[in-house]
Amino acid sequence: MHPVDGRKTLARWALLWSTCGLLAGRLALAQPAQLRIAWDKDLAFENDRKGYEELLTQVVGQAYGRVSGSFGKELTRLTIQVHSPAGYQSSFGPQAAAARGAHYFRGEIHVNGGARLNERFTGMLVHELVHAFLDFQGTSGRVPIWLNEGMAELHQWRALAMADLAPNQLAELKRALEEKKLTPFPAHGPLSPFQYLQSYAVVLYLDQQHGGAKLGEVLGRLLQGQSPEVVFRKVLGSDQIGLEQSFAEWIKRR
Repeated sequence: MHPVDGRKTLARWALLWSTCGLLAGRLALAQPAQLRIAWDKDLAFENDRKGYEELLTQVVGQAYGRVSGSFGKELTRLTIQVHSPAGYQSSFGPQAAAARGAHYFRGEIHVNGGARLNERFTGMLVHELVHAFLDFQGTSGRVPIWLNEGMAELHQWRALAMADLAPNQLAELKRALEEKKLTPFPAHGPLSPFQYLQSYAVVLYLDQQHGGAKLGEVLGRLLQGQSPEVVFRKVLGSDQIGLEQSFAEWIKRR
């Protein structure tokens, strides 16, 4: 990429992320052309299949519009694969079937057709779409796991109208601080439930303390392949250890 083009790309990321609070409310009601929904042929319905398909299509379009608006770009293609409950369990195991309604993997979001299409499912779909956007052209591996999952969690909670930490979340983080378990940030997955909360809180902290434009620039530089430590120092003025210390102080002051 030409240096001038790179600066323009980073500037667009920063601007788009800083306005994501406004863009997130503009939901797309139609299924985007590049978004394909595929159905297991053996997916059975107790009631109205057509109604379920129409509702899922609407939920997917809304979630896609929210995330696409926040990132300021479109995916060239993405498949939403809807499995039958038995098929989902057969492919991903009983634990995943019991705990998940959807997950992203290599260009596809896999949906458990037994999932209820409620607010929880919508938030989960937004979460997985964030992973899809970060993995645009196979780039998600350039983003540290705590930042990758923290971004997805931030979007998920905002989709559920949560703008800040809930009291029980803050209490759990404060308890971890007292027990010296709050840091370091997780370097690798899979993450525990607490590490998902920790990652969400870190990204929320970065957004509130450094601003959406800075967070957008961090993401833009990482997705271009720049080193995390170089990016953190250049954009946020600190290495990860310094970020961990300032994050812990932020939790302590809350």
